[in-house]
Amino acid sequence: MFFKGILGAVNSTNIAISNTSCYSMILINAVVQLENIIASASYKVVAVILIKGIGNHSNLSNITVKCDGCYALAVIGRHDTHSCHVNIRDVTATGGKIKIENVHNHLSVSNVKATVYQNRCNYTVFSVLNCSSYMSITNVAVNGGRVAIVINGSHFVFKNFTINIEATLILTQETFHCYLLFIDGSNNSHHVDIAGIRVRGDGTISVSEINSSLNIDDIYTNVGLNVGFNGNNISIGNSYVVGIIRLLKNGDNITLRNITVGYSKDKTIGLSRDDDYLWNASALSVRGCGSYVSVSNVTIFNGIMVLFRNKNNISLQDVTVYIKSSFSKTNAKKFLDPDFDIQPIGLMVEQNHKQIIIKNIKIWNGSMTVAGNDNDLSVSDVYLNSYHLFNGVIVVSNKDNIMLSDIIIDGLAEIIITLNGNYLSVKNRLQAFQFTMVENGNNISVINVTATSNTSLTFQSNGGNITLNNVTIKRVSKGCGLSFFYNKGFYTSSSITLINVTVSECGCGIYAYGQSLLNFTSHPSSFINNTSINNGAGMQIGGGIILSSSVDVYFINNTAHGVGGAIYVDVNILKIESLVEFCTFQNFTPIFVNNTAVVAGNDVYNGKIWKCKHRYLFESVPDGSKTSPFIEAINCSSSISLEGFPTPLSSHVTSTPIGVCLCTDNGTTDCYTRSIHEHLNKLRLADCKCLNIH
Repeated sequence: MFFKGILGAVNSTNIAISNTSCYSMILINAVVQLENIIASASYKVVAVILIKGIGNHSNLSNITVKCDGCYALAVIGRHDTHSCHVNIRDVTATGGKIKIENVHNHLSVSNVKATVYQNRCNYTVFSVLNCSSYMSITNVAVNGGRVAIVINGSHFVFKNFTINIEATLILTQETFHCYLLFIDGSNNSHHVDIAGIRVRGDGTISVSEINSSLNIDDIYTNVGLNVGFNGNNISIGNSYVVGIIRLLKNGDNITLRNITVGYSKDKTIGLSRDDDYLWNASALSVRGCGSYVSVSNVTIFNGIMVLFRNKNNISLQDVTVYIKSSFSKTNAKKFLDPDFDIQPIGLMVEQNHKQIIIKNIKIWNGSMTVAGNDNDLSVSDVYLNSYHLFNGVIVVSNKDNIMLSDIIIDGLAEIIITLNGNYLSVKNRLQAFQFTMVENGNNISVINVTATSNTSLTFQSNGGNITLNNVTIKRVSKGCGLSFFYNKGFYTSSSITLINVTVSECGCGIYAYGQSLLNFTSHPSSFINNTSINNGAGMQIGGGIILSSSVDVYFINNTAHGVGGAIYVDVNILKIESLVEFCTFQNFTPIFVNNTAVVAGNDVYNGKIWKCKHRYLFESVPDGSKTSPFIEAINCSSSISLEGFPTPLSSHVTSTPIGVCLCTDNGTTDCYTRSIHEHLNKLRLADCKCLNIH
């Protein structure tokens, strides 16, 4: 059948056509009204029904076509105002393809079913190409091949698609780029709504080149979802993907909400250790997109979530990642196996611009990395269940203004904060195998923190001005509750400030080493019921640490099995002629209650408390003082640095010997003689005011 008109009208109803060659029905340049058409071809033809140059207000309904690999229905418009308002509904094609092209606007397609036998993701079964604005395609079912849609204009609706092919291959790089549903906006389309999509097989759903206002909702698929190279205002929600979701190089204002990704090994793209490793292993990735990216209420099974190189204002909230693992409390001994793999990353947020919020994150059997981002980063309400002896949460190489709050790790993993910029704050509850801050910038604040379940806090090689305010650490069975190593703040105006810090029931309260000032201020701090297997149950300090306070510091019921029940100072005892150093205690006000040392020094053992200078007196010590008599060097009662110490000093401070005084024959004490040639049984030690000499 052949009909040709100059934009004329063709009305056909109740027609049956079969066993034709080349074309069964050709309509050219006509307004078409077709209804109840049944057509078939028993051998290969080009197209069973071809409508070329379809006119305005054409209607096709109840079309049934059978053929073998041909175009069952091909509708081609003129792509001008003479091809508008075309309605196609209730079309069934078996063994053949359906193609619609060049309809200018107002195309409506509904209730289409096409089945072919090729079963390939690169075999296009239903295509809508180069059609313009105000398009609606709904209720499309395709079996054995793919759907391809290329649009140009505005206001498009694609709803209720079902696409099936038999899944025979695992998801590889090749099949990931084989699109079962392909929607392309030619970079000039906007207001596109996609909903109710069901896709099963080998391949990917791809949506690209939409200029603005793209909404994707209610996707259920076991293939990948690739949304890339679109413009602004993208929303993806209420979807379940057993595969991979990738958002790549889109514009601003991206929202992902209510999404579940069920990633499995059967859907793994080859995990080669190249630049694409993370993207190949990721279940959900947002990469190279613009500003204002919001991800909320997302659940991932057995994969990585990655946000990489996006711009400003990123919000990541209510995300849960489950990773299969044989690790548990009952078989944690596998950590001792050097051949056992390190746990995978559950979440990675890396190299994004500033203003990032990460909140309410839960990860099972995986870790979390936040690295290389710009200023203004907030991480809060994080829970990890991980029995891998490795990094649980690592925050590394970010810039300034970082806030961390309520980070809980149930297991053996650590929290590591390292190589970040200035102005870091840590708040509220912390729980991990170890919490460590290393080589960060200046101005670190730890506020209202309660460290529980064997969690110790370590600060190493950070900048100046570290403040701990209202911090409680309890029950660290091995090691000290707080540790400070070589942080800045000695010769400068900065310091380590402790306000209302309580450390109890730990291996020791504080271990501090390096040229730093520990200044207790504003509210008393306490070290209670700590037990050290060696020295210094309350504090172990050395290497130039200074203790200062404007409030009382309580040491109660601390026990050391070595020396220094409350405080042990690791110092080399100087000769009288040695260079004068800074005093260990500078207006420090300790309160000692029932502390015990098995060997010596129930309260304090050692310390630079003689021949030393105050931290505010930076002028050089006169040469004459370097050779002052020994008795004057140990006269501690007049030292301004010890004004806050309880008295008598000899009841609280014990030291290794720094000198010997002799009892003369006339009953006086001689501390000036520095050499002697007598039998030892005529010598006895002298009580030299501030020191018990052993």
